[in-house]
Amino acid sequence: MKEYEINCVVKDNTGFITQLGFKDKGIHSIFIITRLILSGRIFSYVNKNGKRVKVVVRVHTRH
Repeated sequence: MKEYEINCVVKDNTGFITQLGFKDKGIHSIFIITRLILSGRIFSYVNKNGKRVKVVVRVHTRH
């Protein structure tokens, strides 16, 4: 499983996350990233105060 550090979050005008940026890997669609995380092909994390924090997928409906 490959590990990637998220360092950028892109949201639309309603605040919905549409893309994620990865350190040294560019910005990618949330749809593709979600599929890769759920399939176990990648592990994503953010660096919070010097500690790695795992990113998990949570699904909810838009209102």
